[in-house]
Amino acid sequence: MAETEILEQQIPRKFLELSRKSENGSLYQLSTAQLSLRSTSSNGTLDLISIVHLGEREYFEAITDDVQPYDRVLHELVVNADSIDADDLGRRRLKYPANATVFQQTLASRYGLTHQLSGMNFTNSKWFVADLSRETIDKLQTRFLRSLEEPYVAGVQNLLLAQAARRQGREAMTSWFLQGGTESSWGPKGFSERVLLTCVAIVSLALPSPELSALLISWTWQNNGNANLQTFFDVLRLCANLDFVGARRLVYAQFLVSSQDQETGGVYEIIIGGRNSAAMKQVETLEKDGCRRSSLIYGVLHMPDLLQRLHQREYIVIDEPKWRDAWRISLRDQDFTHVAAATGVALLFGFGCLDWLDLVRDATDSLDCLVYGQKTIIWSTWPRTEINVPVTEYLQCPASGVWGRTFREGLVYVLRHIYMFWTLRELILR
Repeated sequence: MAETEILEQQIPRKFLELSRKSENGSLYQLSTAQLSLRSTSSNGTLDLISIVHLGEREYFEAITDDVQPYDRVLHELVVNADSIDADDLGRRRLKYPANATVFQQTLASRYGLTHQLSGMNFTNSKWFVADLSRETIDKLQTRFLRSLEEPYVAGVQNLLLAQAARRQGREAMTSWFLQGGTESSWGPKGFSERVLLTCVAIVSLALPSPELSALLISWTWQNNGNANLQTFFDVLRLCANLDFVGARRLVYAQFLVSSQDQETGGVYEIIIGGRNSAAMKQVETLEKDGCRRSSLIYGVLHMPDLLQRLHQREYIVIDEPKWRDAWRISLRDQDFTHVAAATGVALLFGFGCLDWLDLVRDATDSLDCLVYGQKTIIWSTWPRTEINVPVTEYLQCPASGVWGRTFREGLVYVLRHIYMFWTLRELILR
């Protein structure tokens, strides 16, 4: 088997991975892949560097240092058209530095990380933009949405009815479009999986501590149906150690890795497919300008499609994938956090069981009142004999409104645990 064929078999199916390192598995690493390719026509090399938008500052500095010897660096960057300076050959450079917005900086600080725009300088003389402008993306999205409205207004003659149909179609298609053109947004892909998780969520309301099962279902749902129980328990360990930044990092890292299974349709067809087409146009300039060594820096979700397009242009892989750590999560005080996490779950489940038993007791008392009314018959032993005789015992039942009281108690129980689930989800999974 030729060396090229062996290297082709080693191409990663995914360009982002989350792994546990060190001897005791106390360190998580989120890593992005880099592939080296060579054009069979021009013999120039192109390094395909996948990247995440949030990472440790050292991660972005390492990428910047690694690409310094390159003849040209192509990169993704969605900015306004007036921020780009394009020459006659279509090469596009950034006029002035692009700074992270307040929202992007806030998002990065939530995870204790640095945003890509704050960690990299895109105004280097060798760096060129290989992306669509913000205005072009907006136009493509608008055009796509209009095409989705047409089936709703086909055959409608009345102007008012046509406007109503168009509005209804726009609302429905906008929701579908923004979710990626799939049946669910970042959820389990199989219909049976979604039905199963929904049924389990409904059944869990009748069980003690429904917020715990709902939390696990929410974790599974946002990770495309992958439970990843080991990672979920490690998130609980980090929370037990009061390392909420580390917990958020781990949750976000798992979400990013799971998002690679999402199919590209709807809005993602434009965000990924359209932008990749713009990147390939810039790759063509590399061959025309005779660049011997270049790189293309793009988001991890773009990589499978970009690699396929490069193969079509007769680029072949010439080296094994190189992995670069975007950020790390350390599980400090391993023994303590194991016990603390297990104790916290046990206490929460214990309080949930007591609350559930209290609800069941109130429900059975209300049922007795409905069945037997104000009094019930019990059996008692006649004094100094073994004869059992019926005795009337009056119950503490309200004269009316038993159903209303039972409904209120059940509603308060459900709302209380929904609030607990919402609090835990915001604390752990957001």
